[in-house]
Amino acid sequence: MEALEQADEAVDQAVQNEEDEEEDNSDEAVNLDFDVDSEVNDLYMSSDPDDSFCSDNPEEEPHYDAKRKLAEWAANRNISHSALSELLTILLELGLDLPKDPRTLLCTLKECDAKEMGQGSYYHFGLTSAIISQLKVTSESELTTDTLTVRVNVDGLPLSRSSNMQLWPILGKIVELPKANVFIIGLYAGPCKPESVNEYMHDFVEDLKVVTTVGVTYNGKHYNVPLPDAFICDTPARAFLKCVKGHGGYSSCERCTQYGVYLDGKVVFPDMDSSPRTDTQFDQMSDEEHHHSKSPLQGLGIGMVSSFPLDYMHLVCLGIVRKLIALWFKGPLQCRVSSSALSAISDHLKLCRQSLPRSFSRKPRSLTEYSQWKATEFRQFLLYTGPVVLFQRLPRQQYKNFIVLSTAMRILLSPMCREYYGYAQKLLRCFVTNFEKIYGTKFLVNNTHSLLHLADDAKKYGPLDSVSCFPFENYLGQLKKMVRRPQDPVQQIVRRVYERQLFAYMSEEMPEDVKLTQPHESGPMLTEFPMHRVVEFVDEVDLDGCKKMDIIPIEWFKGTDRKLCWWPPASLVNVTKAVKEHTPPASNWIVCNVRAMGNAATYAEARVKLHQAEYSSDLTDTDNISRKRKPSAKLLSQMESSDHSESSEELPPTPPRITSPTARGVTSPTAQGVTSPTARGVTSPTARGVTSPTARGVTSPTAQEVTSPTARGVTSPTARGVTSPTCEAMFTKLLTVLEEVKETQRVHGKMLNALLKKQDGSVVEVPEGVVLPLKTQADLEALDQKLGDRSVMSAVVTMVADVGGTSIDDATRRMMKYILSNELAMEYNLFGRHGKKKFKDLCLFKVVYGAAIVFGGLCDVRTRNWEYIDLVRVHGWEVTALTAVPVHFHG
Repeated sequence: MEALEQADEAVDQAVQNEEDEEEDNSDEAVNLDFDVDSEVNDLYMSSDPDDSFCSDNPEEEPHYDAKRKLAEWAANRNISHSALSELLTILLELGLDLPKDPRTLLCTLKECDAKEMGQGSYYHFGLTSAIISQLKVTSESELTTDTLTVRVNVDGLPLSRSSNMQLWPILGKIVELPKANVFIIGLYAGPCKPESVNEYMHDFVEDLKVVTTVGVTYNGKHYNVPLPDAFICDTPARAFLKCVKGHGGYSSCERCTQYGVYLDGKVVFPDMDSSPRTDTQFDQMSDEEHHHSKSPLQGLGIGMVSSFPLDYMHLVCLGIVRKLIALWFKGPLQCRVSSSALSAISDHLKLCRQSLPRSFSRKPRSLTEYSQWKATEFRQFLLYTGPVVLFQRLPRQQYKNFIVLSTAMRILLSPMCREYYGYAQKLLRCFVTNFEKIYGTKFLVNNTHSLLHLADDAKKYGPLDSVSCFPFENYLGQLKKMVRRPQDPVQQIVRRVYERQLFAYMSEEMPEDVKLTQPHESGPMLTEFPMHRVVEFVDEVDLDGCKKMDIIPIEWFKGTDRKLCWWPPASLVNVTKAVKEHTPPASNWIVCNVRAMGNAATYAEARVKLHQAEYSSDLTDTDNISRKRKPSAKLLSQMESSDHSESSEELPPTPPRITSPTARGVTSPTAQGVTSPTARGVTSPTARGVTSPTARGVTSPTAQEVTSPTARGVTSPTARGVTSPTCEAMFTKLLTVLEEVKETQRVHGKMLNALLKKQDGSVVEVPEGVVLPLKTQADLEALDQKLGDRSVMSAVVTMVADVGGTSIDDATRRMMKYILSNELAMEYNLFGRHGKKKFKDLCLFKVVYGAAIVFGGLCDVRTRNWEYIDLVRVHGWEVTALTAVPVHFHG
């Protein structure tokens, strides 16, 4: 037993020595607010100067880049020194030139001057150095202003459940920076929150006075730093900074002078109308019951009312929404929801996990676990999943009340919040009024009452996400992970923060952007640059009289003016394959006159632009080829209102009308009864101008083509001086509908031409025993035997050809759907691959081929050049039935 005790003591002593060696808490004071890179080496330790890469000439070290990347990885991933030490030992055994000590690799801070404050300790990073740290990781092109507005956050978080130790950091973020990264200004750690707000904020206030007066200079450029326009905190932290009564006080409302009423052990605020508080009244401390002392921020000129926005993360997500769910579970009987309904809601939430996109950080959980939900989960429930899963499961009045809150928050979180904040304010007032009637007056506490003032922050700051605690809460989680042992948490966090900042500064600078003066057409080609062109063949037209268009690689252009290009003969070269593989032009290729329509980096991107070119006269290089889904027509069904609804229920306000600023009385085309062709069953034809120029000898039908007029009288709204976005959108919609009408007329004209050609033909007689589509294998085999008779074959070919279509692709697809059912077609493909049956050996293949020749416009097509049928079924027959692989057919 004595031996075991001695061994345990030895192990404990070794662990303690290792921790003391890793975290050297010296009492020597060192100034850490550095602005000059030459001072870095004086602040960071190096057990072996020869091994350190924090030198003036890092290029002399052969493994400098490997050291830096390894150190940067360890700092960003919060790798402990013990784990990194083991890794360095392994790498040293492999012969890599690396230091032995992880503190040398990471340039760990040697000394940390954390001062004692009350029962804890405090360290001030400095506002100036924090701003410069953000400027160092921001390129000059991303920063277009010389004014930097800082928004401050103060909050507390416990370090662990096993102790009372907690952190109280002072965080900030710069509004003008594109990434708006959160940075740390000061840090307090102790068994409780700071005892004196004046002592806690002293260094920050003094630093703020200097920065707002002098500004910040970095890289020879001076930046002005005004007073923070927002202190983003939860209710207890705001009361702590402002030195006012907490949320349980009678005069605790921060925005109005309403005096609370004590009811059922709580202070409630039943009144809706009270005089607002002002910054002047706060500075004069006119309401003595609201203050308990003077705040250290009052002497700086900060608006103590207007500059402290209400954080919707704590107020709404963690406050109101969580309270609503709690009342549904264990509230008063008149508002409690049945267990079966709550179980159905939970099951529906679990089903939503499969359909929720990746943009949501957390998947929905059961409603029974709401006490463990995070703020993002409550926000997701309020704005997205809640209105769906609660429908017809929550009592009608409670559901309507929830929808009113959800709608108001969606407005306040949208970019249009400043325009509709008044309507959102009415919705919130309606919610609070009905909340009292449904759940009771005793729940109108400070948190619920504050909803009445939430819209004022959206009016001043814009969307509430810009003044929420969400980004600061994420950074608090990072700070908590930096603490590896319970002793001296401030010193540990300071070292980890400076390690990360150091390697952010040492990142290699990217070279200046290279200016390209002309296109690159010789030498190696990179896939990041445009490699294909959509071109229009000037001298060739299709059946509709439109210019032919196709895709070519940039190597096929002849000359720098891009007006001539090489084109391969289709009889000798697989054109699609040649385009994809950038086959060099041969001597037997022809030269065509073309006009470049647009660029594309890949062949797939070029195919999308080719389809766009059918409806556009030009495609620019900066054309955004991503397609926006057209909004489908939605049928809005109104729920029948109950004849016995309570007359005391507060109805939500009527939404404001959105009026068009046009003075010409132009209305939406949809309102005039103009619908898109797809709404009338007219299928838009696929791109028809993609065949090779050598195969463009198809003549137009003898019947007169029916063409549609072009929209010649429609000009751009901006050309007439109309600058309103609503008006421009209306004219854009009008032009779109006109193009759809034009396309519909063209399709109708083509159908009319086909009918005119066949009006003198004889009526097709259906052969006896032929019933299409074929549904079983037995029906197919029986028909295949009958097709051995030439008269039956001819009649079936004529019957199938009458199916027709807008193009060869469309006609083939219609024919196959007319002949075979979807289930039977799933059993076949052309060559019998992948375990399926071979369609090419059937007489039905000859039927489809013959029908395609009979179909108008294919009279000159020869057997060896005809494109084979690819029986790939995706969602029925909604796929292109033709590919570009030629097949020989022997009839």
